[in-house]
Amino acid sequence: KSVDIAAPGVVVYSTTVGSKYADTVVDMFGIKATWDGTSMAAPHVSGAAALYWSTHPQATAAEVKAAILNSATPVPVLNGKLVTGGKLNVENLMK
Repeated sequence: KSVDIAAPGVVVYSTTVGSKYADTVVDMFGIKATWDGTSMAAPHVSGAAALYWSTHPQATAAEVKAAILNSATPVPVLNGKLVTGGKLNVENLMK
């Protein structure tokens, strides 16, 4: 197991348009690009860490990581595939 937690990383909207790596979507609001992958999932976890740190400024990096992992929502299909067997849950993290 090398992945600790699942995070949103599929069809993430971006303001960057025209890349060969993005899917371009035209909707009633204009053109947007969606991206997939760890490059989209990692910022979600980083943002969660920043939110947690903002309310726990004395926490160490290890404590922030533990809080994120311990607040994950279990996802049965991920059990045994990820360290936590779950997905990022910012609401649980911030309780």
